[in-house]
Amino acid sequence: MPVKKGKGLLYVLDKHSPQQMSNGQIRMECPFRENHTDGSGEMSFFLTPDINAYHCFSCRAHGSIIRLITTQFGVNYFEAVEMVRLGDYTPEKHEFELDIMWDIKPPQSFLDRGFSEETLKHFRLGVAQIEKPDGRGKTEWTIIPFFFDGELKGYQKRIDGKDRIVVNYKGFDKFHYLYNLDTSYDYVIVTEGYSDVMRLYQHGYNSTAVLGADASDWQAKEISKFENVYLAFDNDDAGRRATEILYHQIKNSPCKIKIIPYTTKDPGSCTSKKEWSRAFNSATSYMEYSMEMSMGFDDYLDMKEQVLKDLEKRKHL
Repeated sequence: MPVKKGKGLLYVLDKHSPQQMSNGQIRMECPFRENHTDGSGEMSFFLTPDINAYHCFSCRAHGSIIRLITTQFGVNYFEAVEMVRLGDYTPEKHEFELDIMWDIKPPQSFLDRGFSEETLKHFRLGVAQIEKPDGRGKTEWTIIPFFFDGELKGYQKRIDGKDRIVVNYKGFDKFHYLYNLDTSYDYVIVTEGYSDVMRLYQHGYNSTAVLGADASDWQAKEISKFENVYLAFDNDDAGRRATEILYHQIKNSPCKIKIIPYTTKDPGSCTSKKEWSRAFNSATSYMEYSMEMSMGFDDYLDMKEQVLKDLEKRKHL
């Protein structure tokens, strides 16, 4: 797996002679040397962390700093987010975006499931006092934010316990979203849920979640951009169907596809790093997986045929 880079923004940009200015901007040599016809890479490249933007006044290159340092400098997406505009968040600090405010601190229900404080802080989980579903006063909800390119696109709020309640932000479009999409790696493990991603992050692996047991065409297209794709959907009927759907969506792309044969009900339940490592290193080709499934599950071939029919219908919608 690639080594993550990052002791701070100036450290990452070091080879381009970055200078911290009094107004908070960073001035440096342009990293897009090919855009400068004289080959100089003038000190005309400015980064403004407050608004997550960069601009070169010589070659006119401009865009998101987060995008720049993940693609140009190989920095982990969430590290990039923290470097640019979120490094000063503390558990006591409130965040207010969309229509909700929460304290960024580890929810007890996730700590009880073996997630570390570092992992939960990394994904910026928190808690909020919100009205109860029955309208009788407030109670503590767990908040799981959904970020993309440094922007909050939506969230899920939940009350865990005997009577679990899960509510998604109404304006969130999950079909044009991938949880924890980090393109600075040459591989990705695709899972169903965010807790799977958190567990694999804790084990040291790069993964993304489609937030369900299906993949949209947009999600499949983004996933297929990785050099190596590992499928790790849930070990149930819906997960096996999701494996077929995504495989057949991306099988004609240049990426190499493998299926991870883990034994727990989902990756999030695999609390042993050693056990997950063994499963990851035993990843099989789709052909091997399909042969095993054909012999082990009576309805597999019928399900596979139905998936192919459903995908064909999608083309005409």
